[in-house]
Amino acid sequence: MEFGVFMGAHNLGTERSEPQLFEDLTEQALLADELGFDVVWLVEHHFNDYNLMPDPLQFAVRILERTERIRVGVAVVILRDHHPLQLAGRIAQLDVLYPGRFETAVGRGSSGFEARRFQREMDIPTSRAHFLEHLDVMIRGWRNDQDWTYDGEFWQFPEVTVLPRPATRPHPALWLSAVTPQSIHGQVHNCRALGVQPRVFTSPFRNPFAYLAEGYGEFERGLVEIGVRREDAQFAVNRTSFVGEDQDEVDAAMQDVLRIHRGLYAQLEGNELYVNGKIQIKPVQHEIGADEVAANVPFGSVERVREQVRPYHELGVDHFSMYFDFGMPQARVLKSMRLFAGEVMPEFHGPRAGARR
Repeated sequence: MEFGVFMGAHNLGTERSEPQLFEDLTEQALLADELGFDVVWLVEHHFNDYNLMPDPLQFAVRILERTERIRVGVAVVILRDHHPLQLAGRIAQLDVLYPGRFETAVGRGSSGFEARRFQREMDIPTSRAHFLEHLDVMIRGWRNDQDWTYDGEFWQFPEVTVLPRPATRPHPALWLSAVTPQSIHGQVHNCRALGVQPRVFTSPFRNPFAYLAEGYGEFERGLVEIGVRREDAQFAVNRTSFVGEDQDEVDAAMQDVLRIHRGLYAQLEGNELYVNGKIQIKPVQHEIGADEVAANVPFGSVERVREQVRPYHELGVDHFSMYFDFGMPQARVLKSMRLFAGEVMPEFHGPRAGARR
């Protein structure tokens, strides 16, 4: 199983300056490379300090320039906020500069607040159709070495060739994001429709392992239906994670994760409230509790986290993205990363036989 480090770019309140945030994220990425993690995952969000990362491709260059081995990805690139030809060209350029080291997980976007400011609100059927057509344009742009045209529902344009041509063929690494078991199954079929290798990136959030296992079952069912072998597909999971040396460290981290989950569910449920770009963290419906966190995500001592990671490995997860920084002090984040890499990761780390990136 591969392991990634997910960086949410949380800068809540006035804990640190914006320049310091990006210095801290850079330090985390460099440490991830040193510790042997496979991918650093960035976010894309706009107009707020909850996820302060409006241009993850720009920040990816900073990481790629300062590292030699680790890959950098975005989970997720919000397709509605970009023109598909422009985004295809920007990703192709990254792939030329750093061949095979940039990965893209794409999604429809979770923030109604952002969609309204960009004037890109859509109902669900329109959003799904827009997402698929956007991806179709990008993939054609990567694959066509000569001029081509497009006449779709959302985009129509005359002859064009996306330049530079990507170094990775047939195209740079691409993941489709999904949350529910039903959407995971649907994304597998979307991969077939688009003619790409099935790769699904999911975030089960606060849900128990059984929910993730159900989603994995839908992933495998979809593969059977489209006639793709399991070893020719990939399944990635992103989960909040923390490893502490003692209970005091775990208890302190628990308060941070409870706060960050309040913001997450306000975003997912369309109840975001920002004042001058700063999120207002307030109680939300279905409030998550400490017992729920401890039971459902890798969180606690080395021994506990090791046993919580084991079922993902046994299930068949290809890539586990560890969400270490959920608004904690930097020293605690780095310590958790070191403990995980030194005491947990070695037992499970490594590519699966036959798996292809």
